[in-house]
Amino acid sequence: MKLKLIIIVFFISLLWSCQETKIYNLAITNVNIFDSETKEILYNKTILINADTIAGIIDGNECVNAEILLEGNNRIACPGFIDTHVHLADITGDYDKAPEKLLEDSIPIYIDRIRHDYLHYGVTTIRDAGTFEEWIDKVIKWQNKPPTDFPNYFICGGALISDEERKPYRGHIEVMDSAEASQKVQEYYDIGIRYVKLYWRLREPEMRGAVKKAQSLGMNIFGHIDMNIVSIQTTMSLGVRHFEHSHTPFTSVYNGDKHWEDFKIKYFNHFDNYSWWTAMLEVIRYVDSVPELRSQLLELYDEMAANNATLCSTTHLFGSIVNRTTHTTLMQTKTGQEERFDILTEQQLNRLEEDFDIFMKFNKIAHEKGVKLRIGTDCMQGGKALLSELLLYYEAGFSMNDILQIATFNGADAIDQGDQFGSIKVGKIADIVLFDKNPFDDYRNLLSKKTIIKSGKIYH
Repeated sequence: MKLKLIIIVFFISLLWSCQETKIYNLAITNVNIFDSETKEILYNKTILINADTIAGIIDGNECVNAEILLEGNNRIACPGFIDTHVHLADITGDYDKAPEKLLEDSIPIYIDRIRHDYLHYGVTTIRDAGTFEEWIDKVIKWQNKPPTDFPNYFICGGALISDEERKPYRGHIEVMDSAEASQKVQEYYDIGIRYVKLYWRLREPEMRGAVKKAQSLGMNIFGHIDMNIVSIQTTMSLGVRHFEHSHTPFTSVYNGDKHWEDFKIKYFNHFDNYSWWTAMLEVIRYVDSVPELRSQLLELYDEMAANNATLCSTTHLFGSIVNRTTHTTLMQTKTGQEERFDILTEQQLNRLEEDFDIFMKFNKIAHEKGVKLRIGTDCMQGGKALLSELLLYYEAGFSMNDILQIATFNGADAIDQGDQFGSIKVGKIADIVLFDKNPFDDYRNLLSKKTIIKSGKIYH
């Protein structure tokens, strides 16, 4: 009788404690949280959400009251993915055919495309890495007040280049001197832009003017730096820490003026026409094969790591050429024509596959040396491409823990949004991906069905 009384009192107290628990808007129960900061897994947890914010993380066996209970069933809960290098024009499919201005009646169509191309695959945050100036007045609203069920969107102005004879590529902005570079950065800041993109066609005086002004305003600076006009080392000495595309270190140590004749002989021994994409993969092989250049590349990685530099990926596009990806992304020439890789011989494709393996090997070396990799797809269908890049990293020998950190925390940290996104922590925005199948069991489960929480709401 005494034992019965103790049991009854216990259950009454348990029931009473549950009734007294604060009511949350959403509780995701019994999940295993991937901590993207430590790369550890926190087992059997419940995530408590109020409005758009993570309000608490408790043990899974604790009582909780919530308006919506989402059963986790011991699934992996990961922060929303972050793509740090996208271009809004990619959703139109063709830069040259993209409209000069965004018409009001077309904007809902683009919003829906972005939802599908990114949020549908678990990408909850994107940074535009170069926007057509004619579109800025419309799309900056997406940054300041995002539409419902829309990725966190951060805008960059046009990519800055120095004055040159050719007509600038769309999305590139010419600045004539240091003063004009400084003025353009100030213009962007005044309309609410907090990111600056430096392109490799920017000469050192203009770069110094842009960097100095951006630093004085507390703006975040990203550089696509290669081709030996201004070096990555010089750019880092100015205080720039974020660099675009993991192939650019190769084209920083390779110098066309010095190495072209030797490279040309080797390249055209295998390819009877010139393609930027095949040539770039061959440059990667060339750098690896020349001891002096390979040594310079490794030294550059060391310098980048010492400067706490980040480097965005853009590996899907190269993997797409050699059929290593989940889907094929068509590449375009400067004239807007699609590149044809189906006409390559089996021998040429085998060679490019070897080139790609070298490329991914050096990505892993950069990572192991301490260069902070982050995802930057730079292509159409960015959400699919992001998942494709995660698979490529795993196949190159990266651990799943490192891959998920690269796809989440590293990106948030690079775009100065680590206090809001990139990890599942109390006080941060509730952007969460729940995998139906565990990617730690099989890396291909990264492609499995997902439940996506965006700003505390279940995305359907």
